[in-house]
Amino acid sequence: MFLERNWTRNNRRSRCGWYATPSFAKGYGRAGSRAPTETGHYRIYVTFRAGCCYSIRMKPRKPSERGVHGRGNLSCRIAAFTLIELLVVIAVIAILAAILLPVLSKSKEQAQRTKCLSNVKQINAAVLMYASDNGDMLPTAPNTGDNKTGTNSFQIYYKALTKSYAGLQGPSSAQDKLFDCPSDMFCYGEANFTYEAQSFFQPDNDYTSYGYNGQGGATTERYAIADQTNFPGLFGWKLAAIRSPTKTLLVTEAAAVWPWSWHGFQTVPSGQRGINDSKNVVSFPDGHASYVSMYFDEDYYYLACCRYDPPDNYDYKWCGN
Repeated sequence: MFLERNWTRNNRRSRCGWYATPSFAKGYGRAGSRAPTETGHYRIYVTFRAGCCYSIRMKPRKPSERGVHGRGNLSCRIAAFTLIELLVVIAVIAILAAILLPVLSKSKEQAQRTKCLSNVKQINAAVLMYASDNGDMLPTAPNTGDNKTGTNSFQIYYKALTKSYAGLQGPSSAQDKLFDCPSDMFCYGEANFTYEAQSFFQPDNDYTSYGYNGQGGATTERYAIADQTNFPGLFGWKLAAIRSPTKTLLVTEAAAVWPWSWHGFQTVPSGQRGINDSKNVVSFPDGHASYVSMYFDEDYYYLACCRYDPPDNYDYKWCGN
């Protein structure tokens, strides 16, 4: 389609703009008329109210190209993709997806970890407020179970004592989102430490994904390790008595107790009960939270890592001494 712009204006105005005086070519040119050209095209003159007269050349269809009823005299060709072009587009989309999906997955994982850090900091603050209202004494419950999960576990009982300081009232429920780690998607059974495709955030665990370093109040015999002089845990401790408030753990992800990691989906190999240097979100008595590597000693594979302090080069410890 060819477009020629031929326009003139006279001296008359109207409220809507200039009136147009159509241009003339080879004896034709009345607005709305059409005239054959030497090349077999038609030239159609169209006048616009703003003062423009356009002459448009269009090629008529051959009789065999016309519609079923013989109407229509303008040819129109629609461009379409070839098979090769379509395959190229699909290949480009597949390459972009392969590049972007890991990036998006990593971004999602970072967002979940950020949310988890926020949860732990708020729970940590609730524990500190509890201590402030109770003569500096950290959450303490005697006769807690020392080797199991559940509401009587050393790591879980704290919630009932401190959740009101986090703005929660009434019985624990699945709506307690502050205590729900967004990456908590699996856990390990208590009896034989088998993988379970469900979160730790369950009714049996008082709807929490987080644990408290509260061991030490059990009536059962403590686990003992050779040459161990300080037994981990803050049962019966006052906040001011903790010697290293920037390094002693206070609130952690439940996975940090063994340890494994919900971040990056690290599962425990068969025959073990933990993964050395698995990373977890934890908090400290000074109020800060961090994402740290947890130490697991394979020589004590039957013990959770919360039963012993790590080497000095780690950024945390379990005991208050």
